[in-house]
Amino acid sequence: MKNTKGQNKVIIFIIAIIIITAGAYWLAKGNFLSNKNQPSLSDSQISINEQSAQPNDAHQVFKTLFYAVNQGENINISTINLESLQKKLIFTDADETLKIKRLSNIGGNSVLALMGPKGDVPTAALYSISLDGKGNKTKLQNEVTTLTSPSLSPDGKNISLIEFSNAEKDFGYSVISENLDGTDKKIVYKNPSPLSFLTFKQDGAKLAVVKTTQSGSEIIIVNLADLKPQTIYKTQDEQISYLNWTSSGLTFSKSPTKNAKNTTDIYSCDEQGNNLKKISALSTVKTFPLISPDGLNLTYISKNNLILYNINEAKEQNLTVASQILGWLP
Repeated sequence: MKNTKGQNKVIIFIIAIIIITAGAYWLAKGNFLSNKNQPSLSDSQISINEQSAQPNDAHQVFKTLFYAVNQGENINISTINLESLQKKLIFTDADETLKIKRLSNIGGNSVLALMGPKGDVPTAALYSISLDGKGNKTKLQNEVTTLTSPSLSPDGKNISLIEFSNAEKDFGYSVISENLDGTDKKIVYKNPSPLSFLTFKQDGAKLAVVKTTQSGSEIIIVNLADLKPQTIYKTQDEQISYLNWTSSGLTFSKSPTKNAKNTTDIYSCDEQGNNLKKISALSTVKTFPLISPDGLNLTYISKNNLILYNINEAKEQNLTVASQILGWLP
């Protein structure tokens, strides 16, 4: 393969973007294994730009929140009931030879886990972990290489991953959709710019992904029926650092590219990029912002604390120590 000087400059530029994006990604989402437990809680207040939240998702109220927490060399998956505040351990890799590297969102009644030996490894085995509390896991694929945590469809039957190729004819980032066992693999979106933060629409018909550009970030939605991408939201000199999709809409966090004050704002919008609302203006970086499917609560991680914000009562509550929010179940 022949490379011109111009191509070398382009490759150097792309590598620089990859390094910057990877740093932001590991801070905001992927590398929760390196977090240390810190019991401190920010005193920042959250202002909601709406009068009152009304239950949606067929008026079903969601009271069970699933999360992961770093316990030194081990990762625990637990749940907390928002009424009783009772916590329950669902799964731990403490007694496992393979350790959890990354976790997906909830799909059906399970989460996906990339598991491998201790230390950094380029590939990992893909497992499905049941959330019934019996500690069961099922191997789905022997070897998976992805730049981000896998995204699990709401029905738990399909996954989406982001892959990168540096081959000249295939250079760039690809959003991959496939069955749990890796069959029926297809590229649903491709771009030379870095991609991150995959999330399914609740009916599984669409995927959303964040594209990093020279000037900021973009939210791209791909219709899985016709594979047509649509840019619904763009930032200028701001970086989107997390994205999630529930029946309440898209939730994302963003911060200035030159973020000397280390601040993060959390927003929501619909799938057309309209009805944009600033949910919070926060004094420190917050990760995994997620509105409950019933639209009544906002959760996020602040300094390794799981924070619940009740929208109607305008109250925030420190629930427990956590490293990643996995999702809600009724």
